[in-house]
Amino acid sequence: MVTNAVDHVKSGTDALQTAKTLQRKSRKCMMIAIILLLVIAIIIVLSILKPWNKGK
Repeated sequence: MVTNAVDHVKSGTDALQTAKTLQRKSRKCMMIAIILLLVIAIIIVLSILKPWNKGK
């Protein structure tokens, strides 16, 4: 009975560690996606508000 409890605690600790690692990776990917979308949005806004002079 005690060995079962030890096994359950060990597997729970492993699962928490895995979840923590996955959350860290997910947060990193989310930040990269947000920065990429902001850069694209800035490029679009700049191209609309300040078009390049054509033919001058």
